[in-house]
Amino acid sequence: MAPDIILHADRLILREITPADLPYLHRIFGDAECMRYYPGG
Repeated sequence: MAPDIILHADRLILREITPADLPYLHRIFGDAECMRYYPGG
């Protein structure tokens, strides 16, 4: 089943997070430079 698209614009698509996104989220949240700008990071 495809995730529900919440917002779609020419250069941006917002959708629900799915289990397939976990490797990418892990990479982002594991990066100290990215987390520098994340609340509580």
